[in-house]
Amino acid sequence: MKKRVIQAIACLLLIAGCSTSQKALNLEEMSAEEQFQKATEVMQEVTSMEASMVMELELSYLNETIHQETEMSMKLKDFRDPQTMEAQIKIKTLQMEAVMYIREGLVYLETMGMKMKTTLSDEEMAAYIDQVQLISYDASAFQQLQSKKVKEDYCLSYTMDEEAINHYLGSALASLQNQLSEAKVTLKESKGTMTIDSNAQVKQVTAEIVMDFTLEEETMSTVMTMIVDYDRINETEVSFPENLEEYTEY
Repeated sequence: MKKRVIQAIACLLLIAGCSTSQKALNLEEMSAEEQFQKATEVMQEVTSMEASMVMELELSYLNETIHQETEMSMKLKDFRDPQTMEAQIKIKTLQMEAVMYIREGLVYLETMGMKMKTTLSDEEMAAYIDQVQLISYDASAFQQLQSKKVKEDYCLSYTMDEEAINHYLGSALASLQNQLSEAKVTLKESKGTMTIDSNAQVKQVTAEIVMDFTLEEETMSTVMTMIVDYDRINETEVSFPENLEEYTEY
């Protein structure tokens, strides 16, 4: 059970990624679809990065509204290779704070006074790496792609289909759907933006998803928003505490 908890948190945390390119590009002459596709190609070159994310979830049910916010910061290095990947990931919610480290195929988690570790197979680690590759799929998953130049950057806006939503919100959305597995899900609105620089390097990604879950004639409305900012692309180093041997294996 505790191993599942560690893996679930790891899956939630590893949700974003981007890349850099030194080759000069003429994005001005590209369509929004071409700019988006170029950004996904540039993303494939990344090996390390730092990122910060804020995810908000608002649940409205029976005239009551619950608001939850999750803040995350992450340092990822060599995440393309499960054997050499290193990571330091911090998560903070109103209910908890946690720090997770990944090194040599081991996941270390410190939260609520506990220090735990577990071994991941190459397949499990590869699944987490897939979560990191947030935008590594075709522009056809998006509709109404538009591009607007903002100073030296380009802001791509779009609506999203179910495939894109699953990439953006990943395990957070899956967890909510599992809890309401018998409910009818109605997607009411789905939109996002991607800000890229003149080299098609992603600087920020945002998403907003509005859904209704209906069960036994009762409806719960949900609004999920996410903002991810990127920094130190291919320049990130990860540090680890000296007491990792004190973590208990589960």
